[in-house]
Amino acid sequence: MDPDRRCQSDMTVYEFLPTRTNMLEHYCVAFERDLEDLIAGQDPYSIIDLSYQNLTDASMPCIIKNAIYRKECKILNLWGNRFTSKSLFVLIKALEGNQTLHELDLSHNSLGDDGIQILSQFFSLNNCEIKHLDLSSNNVTEVGAHSIADMLRRNRTIKRLSLNKNDITDIGLVRIAEEIQNGNERIVELKFDDNPNITREGIEAVLGILRNHRSLEGIYVQNCGVFSQRIKEDLEENAFRTGFDVFV
Repeated sequence: MDPDRRCQSDMTVYEFLPTRTNMLEHYCVAFERDLEDLIAGQDPYSIIDLSYQNLTDASMPCIIKNAIYRKECKILNLWGNRFTSKSLFVLIKALEGNQTLHELDLSHNSLGDDGIQILSQFFSLNNCEIKHLDLSSNNVTEVGAHSIADMLRRNRTIKRLSLNKNDITDIGLVRIAEEIQNGNERIVELKFDDNPNITREGIEAVLGILRNHRSLEGIYVQNCGVFSQRIKEDLEENAFRTGFDVFV
């Protein structure tokens, strides 16, 4: 393993913040003025929608300054752009102590497991008020699922978590369920639709682990694996005894 990479892996997210922040601010794109105008035209204290704008990591400082700080938005939609894990070092710095933003949509980007680890470390600290987090379609694998599981054991704000269209397997799904059962009494909704590596066995295990969980209202596992109609009926029958809705 490369010594520099090993050294970096032993460091915390926050030790990288100053360097990453300076890099992103220095290379901010020439389209910043257009982005500022787009944000300026949207209402404060409400929804800032920047979805499908072809934005990159270099756009994040502008978004933070204008949407989070100036507009104090409650919902920030960033889905369908080109953000990677690099932009998250700047984003979590801005979210630390933030009491305004309640919903963050980062779906359909390129965060990967590295990005999920950064977010999971941050949300484990309970330093913001995010209640709805969408990380769908971000190439999340088993590694990312384990980071999310660790975060959910500690987090006390997130109520709705979406992980649709990723590469989560039964092992990751069960680990998430176990950590929720062990310490999370705030989660209301979990979405795992369109994770092809989730099977009947994983779903049934989760139903058993989370049976009669206090706060949970619904789990979505539609289009996971290839289930016959008979298997779907069996899962739905099993789900009736959980105390929450299950969508297969």
